[in-house]
Amino acid sequence: MKYFILSVFILLPMFGFSQLKNSSYPASSKVSLDSKILGLKSISKGMLCKDIRNLSKDEPSSLYILGKSDAGRYYMNYSPFGATFISSMLFPPAGLLTTIAMTISPPKEEYFGLPDEKLLLLSDQNYYSGYSKTARKKKILRSWGGFFNGTVFFYVGLRMFGYKIEDYL
Repeated sequence: MKYFILSVFILLPMFGFSQLKNSSYPASSKVSLDSKILGLKSISKGMLCKDIRNLSKDEPSSLYILGKSDAGRYYMNYSPFGATFISSMLFPPAGLLTTIAMTISPPKEEYFGLPDEKLLLLSDQNYYSGYSKTARKKKILRSWGGFFNGTVFFYVGLRMFGYKIEDYL
């Protein structure tokens, strides 16, 4: 039984982490309303062709939505998950402190992961706020996910070696 539980807790994260770099979805599925306004199949292609200084009043909301969808696609910083997972797997109160520290700090621009052709869009305030808010949400979710997974691994590890959790509560 111990080997079954151990194999489940080792194989389950391996299959979960294998999807990290393989997930890709079109930007048009996230922003279908604005694609009707602009008359384009993909907002990101359409926004790259337009000059940022010549946008009308209807398009700042498009840039905000474009920033949100780009953050969903390009922000790939998994260090909050790893840091909180390892610290909470070793000692859950330390993992809680690490998680709180990770959620308070905003994501750094060097980890935004934007391709070179989209870096010009970061100068627009609407695009930047949409991108940074979505990147912050992803960072918070990953850090809390790492904390919960590490804490579960800690307690399951205690149970596997014969310790009772009730003795420590």
